[in-house]
Amino acid sequence: MAWPIFGGLFDDASLFPPASLPMADAVAGHLRHQAAWYREMSGPFVCADTNIAELSAALTAAGVAELDLALVLPGGAAGLDAAVDGVFADPRLRLRAVDVPAAARDSIATAVADVAAALDRTPLAGAAAFIEVPARDLTTAAARALDEHRYRAKVRTGGTTAQAFPDDQTLANCLVTLAQARLAFKCTAGLHHAVRHRSLFTSFGTCSTDEPVNDLVTLGLAGKD
Repeated sequence: MAWPIFGGLFDDASLFPPASLPMADAVAGHLRHQAAWYREMSGPFVCADTNIAELSAALTAAGVAELDLALVLPGGAAGLDAAVDGVFADPRLRLRAVDVPAAARDSIATAVADVAAALDRTPLAGAAAFIEVPARDLTTAAARALDEHRYRAKVRTGGTTAQAFPDDQTLANCLVTLAQARLAFKCTAGLHHAVRHRSLFTSFGTCSTDEPVNDLVTLGLAGKD
């Protein structure tokens, strides 16, 4: 069992670095998480728009009837319509979240507004929408733009290089801005051993669900009984 606060805490990003699992292995691992005692902590399967066809083929091969999906568009909002249409074309895929990065430009607030406008035009069937903003760029203006469109924030907290990790002060400033704006958010990358503390923190992507689950067991916050 686990505390309700940990429900849906781990988005399964095992397709992404550093795990970078092959699709068949990633789907098999996700099914294992969904059937495990900690299944309530296991969130949607994270897949890029460019891999949806491969995901559908893997579901057919594994005989999977349905799968909760978090759709990621690394290339930005330009491919949003086609990506969502591709997901809806497979009735086994249940769209739970859409993650779109704000393009790098002079004004982060304008970049957020542009992504928000694209999301506004696209039927998401009730899926949550997240706009990814670098931690260093999560300004009050950017938070205001997110809030005006009622979308959530996604913050990248690491990567495959040291430079991808924001320093402590940058990340702290970002979280304070989100908390002051009362904006729900999730984090991604570099969080294999995180524990959720803030009520606005909805989930984080991890390529290894087993590691944070083991942390919660070690801390006495979750267990099979």
